[in-house]
Amino acid sequence: CRHMNLSLRPRILGLTLAVVALLGFIGWAAVFTWRHIASLGDRLSREQMESFQTADQFRANLQRLDSLLHRYERHHEAGDREQFLHEWKRVDEWIDRQRPTLTSMREGKLLDQINSGYDDYFNAATNLLAQLERAPAAAPPSLARVEQESAKLNALGYQLVDAHRASLQSFISESQVTLEWLRVFFVAAFLAFGLTASSAYVLNDLLDLDADRLHPRKSHRPLASGDLEPIVGVSLVPTLLVAAGVAAWQLPWTFGASLGLYLLVTLAYSFRLKHHPMLDVTTLAGLYTLRIIAGGAASSTPVSFWLLAFSMFIFLSLALVKRYSELDAARRVGRLGKSRGRGYFPGDLEMIASLGGAAGYMAVLVLALYIQDLSTVALYRHPKAIWLACPVLLFWISRVWLL
Repeated sequence: CRHMNLSLRPRILGLTLAVVALLGFIGWAAVFTWRHIASLGDRLSREQMESFQTADQFRANLQRLDSLLHRYERHHEAGDREQFLHEWKRVDEWIDRQRPTLTSMREGKLLDQINSGYDDYFNAATNLLAQLERAPAAAPPSLARVEQESAKLNALGYQLVDAHRASLQSFISESQVTLEWLRVFFVAAFLAFGLTASSAYVLNDLLDLDADRLHPRKSHRPLASGDLEPIVGVSLVPTLLVAAGVAAWQLPWTFGASLGLYLLVTLAYSFRLKHHPMLDVTTLAGLYTLRIIAGGAASSTPVSFWLLAFSMFIFLSLALVKRYSELDAARRVGRLGKSRGRGYFPGDLEMIASLGGAAGYMAVLVLALYIQDLSTVALYRHPKAIWLACPVLLFWISRVWLL
């Protein structure tokens, strides 16, 4: 600490504030997630109550059918017989509509038993109706078998309620575990990628140490200014990579593959690709886009073609802005030769500006085409509202290049 330059302290303070802000964001995300879990539990509890109402409705339907049979037995009115047949058909269709609401194998088996038992109930009822038509009013047939089948159906209905409740409770507990793991995955993925990118940045600063010491702005970096000894940077690179590997150990293999590809391309950029004009900025745009792909892999979320196309163009424009600012600074101090560590000349400014502006506008064009895509119309209630982002982006990109 005695040899630490005072200029390093604001950077450490900024890093500390960034870490505090990150922890605050993680805490907010955790609270937000738990609130949604509680909301999910309340909603599923209401669905449990609806499952009891389903059983009550089923029992009421059976009582209605039994009542119609009793009335027909006493009065032999054709209207009661026709109404019974109509009600039976309606309840049969209602039973079939319950199948999509079931989620477990046990529920499905119970519904099959109810469906089969309902057919037995109907057979017993139709036999009773036929006997009532043939038998004299003084000696009516017994309703015992119909009542027996009705009691079986009622018992199956309550078993279905129990199975439905167990399925919902299992779903709630599994959802809570899944959300907890997702939260851990997001934090671990963030740390793993941040640590990997940090190791790459430190390595890049070590390789560019001589050039950065001659640069008007980069000379103030910790390594170039001497605030940190090069040995510290050399030791940081493997340390950060090991920490990144530990953070990514339990994450999906697709995220690990994306992280490994990011590290390999970054090493290729640091050692070779950054010295070749246009190949360097294209590589940077690809690296930034690869971060989005890695995020999708960590969350098991498919990344759309539109997002990849938009990010590639916008990141290419930003990478060209960086090169433009470096060349513009060199031209202002009278340097006309090739830039140190890069393959550009100050005379390339106009071409870089035209390419960078065009890339930024291409990103806005991709966004405009995305708004008209059929899948976008299905995803958003008001997709035309996204059009408001287009003039904002056009202004921002134009302003960046004018400055």
